[in-house]
Amino acid sequence: MPPMKLASFWLLRSSNSRSASSPARKRKRKRKRSPVSLAALQMTSATVSGAEGLRPPAWCMSSGMRPLGTKIHALTNQNGLPIRFELTPGQAHDAPPCKHLLDALQPGQYVQADKAYDADWIREMIWEQGAIDVIPSKSNRKLPKDFDAEIYKERNKIERFFARLKASFRRIGTRYEKTSCNFLALINLASVRLWIEFYESAA
Repeated sequence: MPPMKLASFWLLRSSNSRSASSPARKRKRKRKRSPVSLAALQMTSATVSGAEGLRPPAWCMSSGMRPLGTKIHALTNQNGLPIRFELTPGQAHDAPPCKHLLDALQPGQYVQADKAYDADWIREMIWEQGAIDVIPSKSNRKLPKDFDAEIYKERNKIERFFARLKASFRRIGTRYEKTSCNFLALINLASVRLWIEFYESAA
């Protein structure tokens, strides 16, 4: 089972933490779970955004005179490689897809996400599986939650994944597919290619 990505976790130590005269001591490193990252990307469609009015649910598109397109919700591992996807209309909130994206976490795993995922039920879902949330609090939260800022810095990998997905696969960046089933299948094919390229470069 490939590791999931939320954020890479490393313990940072200052350069002057040990004096030159003190003998070097070997520290037993604790085994860390590979972190996972969670994010959403909003897409517009070149094919169906021009059609006004209601759109079938199978399209997974927002409705109205000014459509907002489709959101791709993704979960990636510590290398920025995709693990799970879910599509929603563009006006949908980022939080609900977490019910399916975060239902198979490992104990001790770090989950990185931005402020859009700052919800008590999401944090409880992560804690119940023994994982650790790395999610900053919204500005309107009365009692802000603590989070590891150093681990949170690694969340940029999932944003780089989205950038690569749009730049390398034009059909995804403009969404030529009408139905969400076909669009999601294309995203999965692109993900397979990214995984293959990763293993080829590591070989």
